Amino acid sequence: MKKQITLLFFLLFHFILCAQMHYWTGAGGDSNWFNGNNWDTGEVPAAGSVATISGNFTVEIVDLPAFAAIIDMDNGAILTIENNVTLTQAIFTESSNTIIWRKGIVEGGIFNQGLFVIESAEIKRFNNAFFVNYNRISILDSSLIQLANTVTIDNEEGALISIDGSGGLNEISGTATLNNHGLISMSSNNSNGFYMVLDINNHGTIAVDENQTMLILVGSQFFINEATGIMEGKGSFDITANFTNHGTISPGGSDQVGILEFVNNLDFPADSVLEVDIYGTQPIDHDVFEIFGFPVLEGNFDVKIHSELTPGDEITVIIANSIVACNLPSEVSANYGSNDVYNFEVICESTSVKLKLISILLNTDEPAKGTPKIQLFPNPTFGEVFYTLDSIEPEDVANTKLEIFNLLGQSLLKITLEPSTESFDISQLENGVYLLELKDQSGLRASTKIVKQ
Repeated sequence: MKKQITLLFFLLFHFILCAQMHYWTGAGGDSNWFNGNNWDTGEVPAAGSVATISGNFTVEIVDLPAFAAIIDMDNGAILTIENNVTLTQAIFTESSNTIIWRKGIVEGGIFNQGLFVIESAEIKRFNNAFFVNYNRISILDSSLIQLANTVTIDNEEGALISIDGSGGLNEISGTATLNNHGLISMSSNNSNGFYMVLDINNHGTIAVDENQTMLILVGSQFFINEATGIMEGKGSFDITANFTNHGTISPGGSDQVGILEFVNNLDFPADSVLEVDIYGTQPIDHDVFEIFGFPVLEGNFDVKIHSELTPGDEITVIIANSIVACNLPSEVSANYGSNDVYNFEVICESTSVKLKLISILLNTDEPAKGTPKIQLFPNPTFGEVFYTLDSIEPEDVANTKLEIFNLLGQSLLKITLEPSTESFDISQLENGVYLLELKDQSGLRASTKIVKQ
């Protein structure tokens, strides 16, 4: 991105050497673009002009259409657009700049490193325009923003398009394309949904907040969620455009729990991923992907476990009207805690997909050389547990005890080992995860986990 910005400003500098220069002085005593006294030349910029605005000035384009080759903004300048602006080159901003667009047609380019605010329900149109956003676009209340002829919007990596009001981006002629490498976020401040009628290539993240709907519409448009693309949130995606998905769908968002709805078109092929966060078995404690349609499911899972589960637990992660085909993996695994491995069976039903915990492979840290080590099998167990002890002499086994605790640290069972036995029984315990400690006369010697199912 830095190379791209450097090239842009090199081209800007080269053009400035050949163009008529206008510097805003504000000497006219107001913020009117069309007051010649506000410019150092005494004249309003024309189609071949480079207009430079700096010094924390506020400039308003209201009365008439404005023309320029380049508008160069820095040092905290604010530009308000309420009429047509035609550029043969582009508007360039810095991080301290703000552009407020209320109405009118913008033709030409915009390289935004500051804040670009779109507000009011007045008619607004990009015509033969390109917009490269490096910082933030804030859509407060736009109505439909018309996109005419050729329009390209590039939201770069690290940049944000914040949709905080109703309206939409609507291709009315030609070809309009949105390339997202950053974040497009639709917040809970929106009350009426937001429409996208243009081609979309998502390499970044599109997030829809709770009770919000993003409509990606019209069968002639194309929406591609690329391999790096993420669609997330607790709201709804309503898609009637041609949808191709190679990326990730994340209800709630990463490490958050939520229900994410898809209405109409869903594509979930073999290279797509459903990210599932699990904090418990109750519906409010884990992600749910809700599909209002008839999906073919062929992708994979990225399961993240945030709390203890017990073998046999079932978690419904997908709900649909009717699942046409389910070619998901038969089993998936996830790490928990100190790399314990939870193994789930994937159960496809006619209207849902469940994950059933079938086993837990417990990780036990290797003891220091010369210290005891206990190995248990089977683990998980229904009752009887066989064990082997390392680094303990047979004559010392009688002085060695096992003690079992629940996860609250309460002692539930004490077992005195016998040289002649190689097993013990915990069938009297309820199903769950327990801590087992190996002790001798000198105290704690080793510990591990055991699962009763």
